[in-house]
Amino acid sequence: MILPQLAGGVLFPEDNVPEIEKLKPDFGLRCGRALYSRYCSGGAYFSFNQLSEMQETRNYGSGIQNNEKYKNWFSNGSPIGNKSTGGAEAVQTTRGMTKAQRKAMANISYDIFSPMKKLTNVLLSILADNDYKLDCVSLDKNIINKKKRKKYDLYAKANYTNPLARQLGLPEFKLPFVPKDETMLEMADRLGFFKTKYEVALEKLAESSFRSSNWAGQRMEFNRDAIDFHFRAAKLYNDPVTGQVKFQYIDPARMVMLWNEDNQEEPVAIGHIEAETVQSIYSKLIDAGFNEAQIQAMAKSYVPYQTNISTIPQWAFERKDSTTNRWVWMDFKVYVLKFEYLSTDYKQYVERVNKQGYGNYIRNNKPVDEKKKNPNDTYDEVSCNYWYEGSYIISGTGQDRIYEWKKKPNQMQKGLSPMSSYVIHRINGQSPTRSVKGLLDDLMFAVLKLRAAVWAAAPKGYRIDVGEAANIKIGGVEYDLFDLMHIHRQNGIQIVATKFNAATGKYVSQPLTEMDNGLGPQGQEWLAQIANIQMMIKDLMGIPDAMAASPDQSAERLVGVMEADYVAGNHANWPLRESERQFKQKLGERIIHQARIDIEYDPKIREFYEAIIGETMISALDDIEGLSLDQLAITCKVLPNEKEKSAILQRAMQMSQMPTKDGAVLLSPSSVERVSQLLKNGDVDEALWFMATEETEARQREQEYAQMMLQQTIQGQQQSAIVTEEAKRQTMMQKMQMEIAAHREKANLDLMKEQQLAKMKSDADYQVQLLKGQQALEEINLEATLEAELGNEITGRV
Repeated sequence: MILPQLAGGVLFPEDNVPEIEKLKPDFGLRCGRALYSRYCSGGAYFSFNQLSEMQETRNYGSGIQNNEKYKNWFSNGSPIGNKSTGGAEAVQTTRGMTKAQRKAMANISYDIFSPMKKLTNVLLSILADNDYKLDCVSLDKNIINKKKRKKYDLYAKANYTNPLARQLGLPEFKLPFVPKDETMLEMADRLGFFKTKYEVALEKLAESSFRSSNWAGQRMEFNRDAIDFHFRAAKLYNDPVTGQVKFQYIDPARMVMLWNEDNQEEPVAIGHIEAETVQSIYSKLIDAGFNEAQIQAMAKSYVPYQTNISTIPQWAFERKDSTTNRWVWMDFKVYVLKFEYLSTDYKQYVERVNKQGYGNYIRNNKPVDEKKKNPNDTYDEVSCNYWYEGSYIISGTGQDRIYEWKKKPNQMQKGLSPMSSYVIHRINGQSPTRSVKGLLDDLMFAVLKLRAAVWAAAPKGYRIDVGEAANIKIGGVEYDLFDLMHIHRQNGIQIVATKFNAATGKYVSQPLTEMDNGLGPQGQEWLAQIANIQMMIKDLMGIPDAMAASPDQSAERLVGVMEADYVAGNHANWPLRESERQFKQKLGERIIHQARIDIEYDPKIREFYEAIIGETMISALDDIEGLSLDQLAITCKVLPNEKEKSAILQRAMQMSQMPTKDGAVLLSPSSVERVSQLLKNGDVDEALWFMATEETEARQREQEYAQMMLQQTIQGQQQSAIVTEEAKRQTMMQKMQMEIAAHREKANLDLMKEQQLAKMKSDADYQVQLLKGQQALEEINLEATLEAELGNEITGRV
C-alpha cells in the first residue's frame, strides 16, 4: 500500500466553537487533514514511516519476506546490501565479500526458506484451542439480594413447602427444578440458573453480535496481529439493513490514532484507512455537495497510485467504458481515512418557571450571546465531550475531500466519558514475530551458504599421480589410466599396480585413487547451524517440539515428558491467550453497551432485536435505564475445547458403567446420549449440570435403597428372633410333653410292674396255698389211709 504523503504541522481546528460550526464539512475536512498530517509526521501511535516495517514484519510472520535483502548482501560489498558499492571490490571499510566470492553466490536459488508459516499456524492453533463465553453479572446490591431470595425461596419450596402440601393434599408449587441439597443449589447458582432476565438479555445481545459478525472467521486475523504486532483492533458498526450492532476486523498497519496508552483509556482521534473505488463512494460524494468535475479532479490526482499506471492514457478521463457505460476514472481506487474525532461541545441551558411555579432548565439549541442574555434569566453552560465521525479522502495535492461528516449518533458513555467505536488492545513486550526477525535472517543466510556449498560440491573423482602414471599391460593388452577409469565406472572394478621400493622400504603410491568429494565437513556444519537456528526460533516463540508437531521419538524421553512440553508451551504463550480473553471481554462490553443504547432510542433496531432474542428479554432491558457498565461485571469464561469435551463425554460413559447398590447405574444410556448432544451444541454448562443432577439423583436412589435394605434386614432379624423364640417355646413344650409322656409311661410301667409283681405274688401265694392244700389233703388222705390200715387214730404230724 503506497499512501500519499502530507506535510506535517497541520493543526486541528479551534474546538471552542458552536456545535453548528462543527457540523460543517469544512470543520471535518480540517480534522481529517490534521489527523493524517500527524500520521505522516510521526505524531500518531502508528506512523507513516512504520508502515513498511509493519508490512515487512507481517511478511516475516507468513514466511514470505523479500529476498532482495539477501541478494544485495551476496551481490555487492556492503554487509547490509547497500547498492551504492556496485560491483567494486571489498575493502576494509565494507566488510563484504570479494568479487570472486560473490560470483560463487550468483547461480544459487534465493527462494525463501522459513519455518514461520508452520510456527505461526502452531500459535494460531494454540490460541484457537479454547474459546470464551461472555458472562454478565450485576453488581447492584438490590439485584444481588433479589437473586439470593429467589434461590433460597426455591430451596424452601422444594424441600419444605411442597412436601407439606403433598401430605395435606394441597396443590404444590410448580418449580423449574428440585434442588435436593444446598450443594446442588450452589451449583445451579454458579451455572447462572438464578440470573435475572436483563443479565441473560445482555448476554444474548453479545452472542447474537459475535455470531452475525463471524467471530470464528475473524478470530484468526485478530490472533495473527497479536503474534505479529502484539496488537488487536476492531470497529463496531450498525448493519445498514437491520441496525444490529456488529464488528469488523481492523488492520493495525492501517490504523491512524492519537493515543497515549500511559494515561489515556480512549484516543482523542482514531480511524483506519481503506481503499475504495470512486464508483463505490460516488453517490456519497454527490450527497456531500461535490459535483462531477470536482470528483474527476480528485480521481486524476490518484493516477500515480493505481497499480496499472502505464496502461492509463491521459485521454482515459475523457471517455466512458463501452461495457459498463461509466467513466474509466470511476474504477480508480482512492484511499479513505474513516475516522472519529473527540470534541468538546458547550451546551447552554436557561432556567424557566412554568405555570405551577416549578423551575426547570431548557436547552438553547442556538446559544445566546453574552450581550443578548436576559439579565432576569439564569443561564448555565455545560461542557460535554462528543464524537464526530466522517470519511476523509487522502490527497497530497490539495484534492482531499470529506463526506459523511456528522455527529456520531447513539454514543456510548462510560461514566461521563464517551467511547469510540474502535476497540483496541495492546500486549506489553515484543511480539513473537519481531523477536525472531534477526534469527530468520541468520537462518536464510545459513540456507544460502548451504545452497552455495551444494552448488560448488564436486562429484566423485580420481586423484592421478602423474609421476607414476603409465600404461598398464594386462593379458597382452595395454590400458592407459582413462581406460582404467572407464572400467571402474562401468563395473566397479578398480585395477591398480603398486610397486615396492627396496631402497626406501615403502610401497609406491597408486597412480589412480578414487575420491569421494561431495559437501564434506562444511555441509554438516551448515546443516547443524540451520537446525540450531530453528531450535532458537522455536524457543523464542515459546513452542516446544511436541507442539511443533515434530516430537523427539528417542528412547531417552521419559513418559509424560511430551505432556510437560505442552504445559511449558502453554505457559510461554499465556500472555497471548490472556490478551485474547481481555480483548473479547472489552469487545463484548462495547457491543452490549451500544446495542442497549440503540434499542432504547431506535424503534427499528428494537423491533429487530425483539425478533431474534424475544420481546420478554428486550422488555427486561427497560428496567436498567441509566445502568452503566461499572455496575455490571462482564467477564469471559473459558469454554472447554474438543479434547476437554471428549473427556467430559468419556466421564459420562464411565458413569454409565458404574453400578449402584440398587442394581442401576449413575447414568443411563439415554442420559449419555443427551450429554453427547449438549456437548455437540456447545452447551457445556448444561451438560455438566445434567450429569451432576443425574448423579445426585442416582446417589439418592442408592441411599434410599440402602436404607430400605437396612430396614428389611432389621425387620428380618426381628422376625427371625420371633421365630427363634417361638421355636424355643415349642421345643420346650415338646420337651415338657415328652417328659410328661415319659413320666406317664414310666408310671404305667411301674404300675404294670407292680400289678405283675402283685399278680405274680398272688399267683405264688395261690400256688403255695394250693400246694399247702394239696399237701394237707395228701396228709389227710395218708392219715386216713394209715388209720384205715392201722386201724388206729393217728395223732401228730405224719
